Amino acid sequence: MTYRGASYWCAAWLPDFGCPKGAIIAGRHSLDEILDVADALGYYASGLSPHYYEKYDRERFVETLNDWGWFSDPADAPPWFTGGLARHGGREQHIPL
Repeated sequence: MTYRGASYWCAAWLPDFGCPKGAIIAGRHSLDEILDVADALGYYASGLSPHYYEKYDRERFVETLNDWGWFSDPADAPPWFTGGLARHGGREQHIPL
């Protein structure tokens, strides 16, 4: 991505997750300011811990993406998606009074 004439490397861009523009994933080789740059450009940004995310664990990735939310047409959401539509967080919890 480019911001104020400088180029910034990120590990991934996940359209439709995190916010309407998508999520930017900072990798271990990304500059520290990538999270601020992504935020300034209107993206959701996250620096995922290599300790937890470099080795693929489907359950962990699904949980993370469900937490970030889906911000596109609900009909286009992946079949495994159970998170919030156009908002962060998983399924709403109703706590009895």
